[in-house]
Amino acid sequence: LSSSSAASDVYKRQLCYIDGVPTQGLDANRDEIILTDCAEGNETYRIAIEGYGGSRPRIEYYHKFQYAFLAEKDDLAWSLYWDFKVAFDSAMSMPIDSTSRVRILDLVDRNVKRIDLNEVDDIEAYRAQIGDVQKDFQQAISSYQTSDGNGELALIGHAHIDTAWLWTLAES
Repeated sequence: LSSSSAASDVYKRQLCYIDGVPTQGLDANRDEIILTDCAEGNETYRIAIEGYGGSRPRIEYYHKFQYAFLAEKDDLAWSLYWDFKVAFDSAMSMPIDSTSRVRILDLVDRNVKRIDLNEVDDIEAYRAQIGDVQKDFQQAISSYQTSDGNGELALIGHAHIDTAWLWTLAES
């Protein structure tokens, strides 16, 4: 389930309940809700979204829920999407005249074009096609693991949870 109402206003804070149980928060950075990891069909869910639009004295705000849509997540297609996205974003961070940039962008482009989005009626054939593309793409992109001039990468993590961020004591 995805909601545009959370993303439309960075001041909005929402809490999603599924079948009466608080499930997750929604805001400008989190606008998707996973209802189940494995749908069997004919399930029903009672979804409630409690919203917070900010406290501004003497000013009335009206917030309107814009839309929601349901989608089935295909893990294989999702995985291939991220393979393409990481390669594309990495290439775009390289100098514009970089040979590696041109080669990676060409590799992504050629493999995206191999997927026939007009013939998705046969889901097994479609999934086999995605699997073949992903296998070939991963094999081809692996040649860049030791390419000269790619620099070094440092991964540093940090987490901070502040339940009263930018809220007055009365609001928290």
